[in-house]
Amino acid sequence: MCGVAGIFRVNGVASEDVDAVKTMNRAQWHRGPDAEGLWSDETCALGHRRLSIIDLSEAGRQPFFSPDKRHVLVFNGEIYNYIELREELIARGRRFVTGTDTEVLLASYLEYGEDCLDKFNGMFAFAIYDTERKTLFLARDRMGIKPLYYVQTADEALIFASEIKALCEVLPPASPNLQCVFDYLVFNRTDIHDETFFSGVKRLPKGGCAVFDRDGLREQCWWEPGDHLDCSVHDSPDQACGKIEDILESSLRLRMRSDVPVGSCLSGGLDSSILVGM
Repeated sequence: MCGVAGIFRVNGVASEDVDAVKTMNRAQWHRGPDAEGLWSDETCALGHRRLSIIDLSEAGRQPFFSPDKRHVLVFNGEIYNYIELREELIARGRRFVTGTDTEVLLASYLEYGEDCLDKFNGMFAFAIYDTERKTLFLARDRMGIKPLYYVQTADEALIFASEIKALCEVLPPASPNLQCVFDYLVFNRTDIHDETFFSGVKRLPKGGCAVFDRDGLREQCWWEPGDHLDCSVHDSPDQACGKIEDILESSLRLRMRSDVPVGSCLSGGLDSSILVGM
């Protein structure tokens, strides 16, 4: 778990914005106690709190830069298939200087553009800033495992962070979103598109991505489970069970990739017992 934060201001960031990103970093210290990063130019300020899991060296610090320094990335999460993607990208001529999935993520974006999202097997929320085009690209994983919250201000700024409490540190007090509170109390729903309990504070929808620039914020859905409902299955029950077991084993192998010790929470229920047993 890491923490990301940033301010993109069309009319230019000021020293107060850089200080605000520092404040959001401090508010998210618990998400990444291993390292802190801060970077800014004339229109964007980015912050990061790092929890080191893959490549514990200083080479994995964020914000992370492309080789030509044009693109800047802040990333929370893990790309489980980063080794396979790295090999694919090397075959296409990309060179790597770290062992991080962070570098693989940014290289994938540089190689495939927004289509890189379809190649990722992982949980993630990230922002990539293009210093030449002055655009900010935001994305969130298929199931919305990793959070990304944002506020659009009246003066054409986008402020984002991994947690709402970080936004609350640098913005005026927000009033409650009573419709969202009602939906939670009556229907027990807490993840309806982009709504949160705070008016004006939104979340990037799960399976969603967005671009922010001088033309404003443009969101789109890059993954939707309904798109896969028409996939017909002709397997027998035994074949289906075998495939599910293979997928579970493969999933576990990918998630065990780590440069630090790995543990599991065992509650005694069916799911955690299966995972620990495997």
